[in-house]
Amino acid sequence: MVWYHSLLIKVLKVGKIPKSVAIIMDGNRRYATQKNKEKHEGHNFGLKKLEEAMQWCLELGVKELTVFALSTDNLKRSQVEVDTLMRLARDSFTKMTEKEGFMDKNGIQVKILGDLDMLPEDVAKAMRTSMERTKHHDRARLNVCLCYNSKYEILQAVENLSEKHAKGQLKLSKDGDITVEDFEKELYGGYNCKPDILIRTSNEVRLSNFLLYQTDDS
Repeated sequence: MVWYHSLLIKVLKVGKIPKSVAIIMDGNRRYATQKNKEKHEGHNFGLKKLEEAMQWCLELGVKELTVFALSTDNLKRSQVEVDTLMRLARDSFTKMTEKEGFMDKNGIQVKILGDLDMLPEDVAKAMRTSMERTKHHDRARLNVCLCYNSKYEILQAVENLSEKHAKGQLKLSKDGDITVEDFEKELYGGYNCKPDILIRTSNEVRLSNFLLYQTDDS
C-alpha cells in the first residue's frame, strides 16, 4: 500500500493543489454501527483519521485544514457520547501538541475555533494549551471547530463590532461603513480561513451550519 499511496500523491500534485481545505467530520457513528461497535466509539476512529488527513495535507502541500469536530447541537446527544468526545479531544490534542508530538514534529499550528466556554474546564484548558504550544509553528495550520455554530459566529462578530462602535473603538471607512476586514477580524480565530474546497465525509450534502460565511464562494 505504501507504493500506491506515494503514486496517488504524485498524481494529485499534477493538478492544482488547494491552499485551504475544510472537512465536516461526518459518519463516525454510522461507521461504528457497521463495525458492531457502540455509536460513541466511532469518534475514536474519526479522530485517528484526523491525524492521517493532516499528514496527507502536508504531503500535498495544503497549508490549512479546517475540521468540524463538534457543533453546539452535538452537545444535546447522549451523555456518554458527549463525555467520550470531550475525553478524546482533551487527551488526543494534549498528546499531539506536546514536545515531539505529531503537531510539534511537523510544525503545525493548532487553532481551536468555537465557544470554548461551553467546554468542560479541563477540556478548555487542554485546548488553550494546545494553541499556546503550537503558536509559533508555521509549516501548516489545523483549525478545529469545537462547540462551533456558524450563525452564532456571525452574530457574535456583528455584536462585537456594534459594541466597539458604541465605544468609539471602531474606525469606519470613508463612506461611514464597516469594512470586510474589520468584520473578519471578529470571526473565531481573528481571521477568515476561506477554504478552497469543502468535503463532507458521508453521503450528506448539507453544510450543517459550518463556515457559512467562509464558504460563500468555495
